[in-house]
Amino acid sequence: MKSFILGTANFGTRYGKIKKNNYVNRNMANEIFDICLKNSINKIDTAPNYGNAQKIIGEYGAHKFKIYTKLSTIDKKEKDLKKNIFNQIDKTLTNLKINKIDNIFFHDTSQMMSKLGIKIYEEIKRLKEAGVIKKIGFSIYSPSVIPFLIKNFDFDIIQFPCNVFDRRILKDNYISNLKQIKCDLVVRSVFLQGLLLQTLNKIPNNFNHSYKLIEKWNIWHNENNLSKYSTCIGFINSLNFKKKIIFGISNKHELEKIIKNSMNKVTVPDYFNSEKLQLIEPYRW
Repeated sequence: MKSFILGTANFGTRYGKIKKNNYVNRNMANEIFDICLKNSINKIDTAPNYGNAQKIIGEYGAHKFKIYTKLSTIDKKEKDLKKNIFNQIDKTLTNLKINKIDNIFFHDTSQMMSKLGIKIYEEIKRLKEAGVIKKIGFSIYSPSVIPFLIKNFDFDIIQFPCNVFDRRILKDNYISNLKQIKCDLVVRSVFLQGLLLQTLNKIPNNFNHSYKLIEKWNIWHNENNLSKYSTCIGFINSLNFKKKIIFGISNKHELEKIIKNSMNKVTVPDYFNSEKLQLIEPYRW
């Protein structure tokens, strides 16, 4: 399971709008870390704004994992850009109790596409040259920004959403263009923040705009006696490109289901693909 990455957005804080009880406390996190290492899951995705996730990881032993973290939005009013960035990186290193970061993603793509973006990039590049950071990349919401990023930046890794409902990354030669620059590909939102795993009666009312599609998704699983963990993971595994997969969980039982289905490959009908942004972009929920 070396291609799987543990997501920690809900470690030490609640995250998302689908599952109300997805908070992972310190003790539960330690159990999850133990299970991950026993199953060769040695990568963790985190961020400074994920509650106290970085401190929880640091106290367990971040050095046991390869760390994927993010650079938050830089305050435009900040006079000393270099100091602002340094303070963010220093805080991350301190919380994680490490002296190097394996992978760092620019989290605010819109800021990176502004005039300030080049300056921010150059500061992070200097930290890479100094050996503090190994790989630089972007965490994106929409693949439409990829041509701009390729044209304007040299980067080693990119993180993007992809799941049975959201297949935008598979269009317009996005993957082939990323392959040409030889950057690592990381898939996230495999379960669409848990929406794809929910039974129909637990879907919030604000998804009425996509109720028919979600209903069809549930009926298809029932008729074919399929596990949603199996199809969500199996769909990503079936994609014909090398990638790593970020997954989020609320407890060790969900982790065990992911481990059980980690090698599956499943063909999911194209009619589940959706272009409806209210559905496939969680920040719009």
